[in-house]
Amino acid sequence: MNFGIGYGLTPASDRLVVKTIIGYAFPVPGATSDANTRMSSGPVNPFAHASARSFQP
Repeated sequence: MNFGIGYGLTPASDRLVVKTIIGYAFPVPGATSDANTRMSSGPVNPFAHASARSFQP
């Protein structure tokens, strides 16, 4: 869950903005349900160039 408060700096912007994002990790069919299993390589940046990523099976 993410929560943020912002303030508009220009006359055309809103004076105050409050935003909340609620996320849920949907279950993946066929995946193991072991909650202790973690990726050993860490998170993958989807915006990184494909040649810069290292995929390990």
